Amino acid sequence: MEKTDLLSVVRAETHQQHQQLESVLPLSNPSLSAEDYKEVLKVFLGIFEPLEHALTHVELPGDLEFEKRTRTKLLKDDLQALGLTAAEISAIPRFEGLSAFPSPAHAMGVMYVLEGSTLGGQHVTRLLRDRMGLNADSGCSFFSSHGRDVGSMWKKFCEVVRHEVVVTRDREEFVNAAKWTFSSFEMWAVSRCPNSLIT
Repeated sequence: MEKTDLLSVVRAETHQQHQQLESVLPLSNPSLSAEDYKEVLKVFLGIFEPLEHALTHVELPGDLEFEKRTRTKLLKDDLQALGLTAAEISAIPRFEGLSAFPSPAHAMGVMYVLEGSTLGGQHVTRLLRDRMGLNADSGCSFFSSHGRDVGSMWKKFCEVVRHEVVVTRDREEFVNAAKWTFSSFEMWAVSRCPNSLIT
């Protein structure tokens, strides 16, 4: 495993999970309505906020510039732009049962999933703009996060991971954490999305 590029390994080992998660979220569904979209944002907030909060308790490499990558606030801003009050946003259920991430390698495995979603977010942004007329100022700041810098920020994340996650134990922990994150996200989405939204 050490001789193989870590990002190639994790991509291959989570490919099926990635596809499965996309299949339970209706963002590419042509019949997606504005109300459906709000429900999806609630699902994302419910798991993103606890994960990002847990990541703040890990000593991550400074080169990651973690604060620039957090997106919980964007989800809250989008929901507010779409008509929810602060009280309604606070009342949205959150993913529970998280314990502290045991190591930076584990935390970066979690981040692999969160950061990777910024790439797919570019496609979602175009769909929401074309179908609903949304942009970063009117309810689509989460999916359009990082803007023109999305590619460079992803590249930087990959560079840091390759530099920091080197020994076999850390590499295995990174991959297992990414798998856990995909699995947790899917279970959360299935439990929180109305049945009518799941494709």
